[in-house]
Amino acid sequence: MPPISLIENLSRFIFNKKHIRNNNKGHWRAFDPPKNLRMSVYRTSDIIEEEIWNIGKNVAVSRSKTLKGRVDIAVSNVKANRLDVVPDDAPSIHANIVDWPARKEERMEIAMKLADASSGHRKE
Repeated sequence: MPPISLIENLSRFIFNKKHIRNNNKGHWRAFDPPKNLRMSVYRTSDIIEEEIWNIGKNVAVSRSKTLKGRVDIAVSNVKANRLDVVPDDAPSIHANIVDWPARKEERMEIAMKLADASSGHRKE
C-alpha cells in the first residue's frame, strides 16, 4: 500500500450508537484513544461503500461486538491536530492514529476537534 497522503479518508468503526451524534458527526468519544494511544482506523479512500461496511462487519466479528456505524475523517484533519497516521500491515489497509499527548485533557480537546471534522454513518 502506498504511503498515507493528506487527501486520504480514514474510517473508524463504531460499536456504541452514542458515538455518532444526531447531526451525523462523530461524538468525541469515538476519537478517544485507547490506553496504548494507538487508535485503530482503516484507509478507505479507494474502497467502495459496500466493501467498507464489510470490513466493519469483520472487525465487529473479530471483537465479538455489534457494528453500529462508522466515522470518517480526512488524514489532513488528523495531521492538523499534530497527530500522525502510521500504516499497519495487518491488514494492509489498517493504520493507527498516533502521537497523542500524554495529558487526558489535551487528548479530549483533540478528540472534540476530530469529531467536529468527521462524518458519521449509522449502520442500517
